[in-house]
Amino acid sequence: MADCQKNLKEFEDFLKRHGFVTSDKSRFYAYWVDRYIKYSQNRPSIPVPQTIEQFLNKMENDSRFADWQVKQAADAVLLYVERYLRTNVSVRNVESPLSMEAGFVFLSAFV
Repeated sequence: MADCQKNLKEFEDFLKRHGFVTSDKSRFYAYWVDRYIKYSQNRPSIPVPQTIEQFLNKMENDSRFADWQVKQAADAVLLYVERYLRTNVSVRNVESPLSMEAGFVFLSAFV
């Protein structure tokens, strides 16, 4: 668990260093990544793109989350997987931050 927290702190620093988010938002991005990691750990046999999609769909269908939170979570998870971990994933209905010059993700199905 300590390794996960260290990794999340390094991810926050990465976001700020590369200008993906401002300092005041980096902890929220780390929060969404932490939630995604916990979600995906319970589904080890499901490929990463599918767990991302399921995680976001679950958030979208949960009335506790506003649309902007689902978008922020998608941005955070994709930045974590594609930019920080350097893993290439293709998630249906979610545009990759790798294809966006500024590193921002726009959701067609979740907004």
